[in-house]
Amino acid sequence: MTLPLHGWKVAVLRSPEQSHSLITRLETYGAEVISIPTIRIVPPVDLTQLHHAARQLRAGTYEWVVFTSANAVRCIAERMTGPLNSQTRVATVGRATARVARHYHLDPVLQPPITRQNALGLVEAFEPANSRSEERRKILVPHANIAPSTLVDGLKSQGWIVDDIIGYRTILADPPPPNIHDLLVTGQITAICITSGSTIRNLITIAGRPHPQTLLACIGPSAEAATKKLGLNVAVVPEVSEAEALADALATYARQKLQP
Repeated sequence: MTLPLHGWKVAVLRSPEQSHSLITRLETYGAEVISIPTIRIVPPVDLTQLHHAARQLRAGTYEWVVFTSANAVRCIAERMTGPLNSQTRVATVGRATARVARHYHLDPVLQPPITRQNALGLVEAFEPANSRSEERRKILVPHANIAPSTLVDGLKSQGWIVDDIIGYRTILADPPPPNIHDLLVTGQITAICITSGSTIRNLITIAGRPHPQTLLACIGPSAEAATKKLGLNVAVVPEVSEAEALADALATYARQKLQP
């Protein structure tokens, strides 16, 4: 039996290290994965806030620490010199981030429902903090330099005192090599998997707009909205905002196309 993505060239816009689960799942469906990293993850220019936050997490200053990505987990965990204070609880945006947090012994106790794994869903998972004392209303949110303010604004509107710090920066990657660029501009890339708005924006910057025949698949509503804002059509969005679900949805789309 032919695999649904057999013969497909599928571009992934993050490095293999940052997208292992997506690449593995795509390959199980028969896809030839083309890695075209469009972003690089680098530390903040000034590490002072980050080191201070790591110390405060050990001291129990925060009621919660909230992680919206695996990179956010790593930027904190790799700078902690001891365990998280037992009084501080961990929240994550979804299951993938939770797995990375557990790897660093930061066990999440709160995350949104599986179909709401985004900033708004995470805000909704928190109870209002207005009745709490000031000491029990403090939340740490480490994030990327380009992160939207949706989560921080939402938590503040519920009465939480939020320390939002830049934990890492996403910067523009180098342009793809000529052979990969040729695949893009000639429409030989069957599909592109888009896991964030920054990846597709950066692709356009370093390599130009996707070929009209190339199918675009977005991991969730945020990436979909950012892609459409660029005037691009989105063909596939999974119900669950996870890398494996994105690959599954693309395979389902391909199967439906193969049906007579």
